[in-house]
Amino acid sequence: MLGREQIKQIVSEVVTANTTPGSVRDVMTEPATAFEGEEAVRITIVLTPDAVTQLEAGAAGDTVVQIMDRLRDAGEERFPILQYATEEELEQVGDPES
Repeated sequence: MLGREQIKQIVSEVVTANTTPGSVRDVMTEPATAFEGEEAVRITIVLTPDAVTQLEAGAAGDTVVQIMDRLRDAGEERFPILQYATEEELEQVGDPES
């Protein structure tokens, strides 16, 4: 099982390779459960709006596969559940008025 900093480094490297430098604002991880109760790790990738546009233009699928491959190669046994968000979207989620 990889630590948060190891996951953050791998995810940041892959996303940056498929978008632009500085596109990853943060990578947050938390334990999760997948499928039939197996251990997973939820990974929230906080992106700049420009990076979101680039990923929507076609790089998203390749990026997800590359992240999963790199995590597995580094020894992460948990299933990665990946999600993208911008800082603005995270602020809206945390705002009970929205």
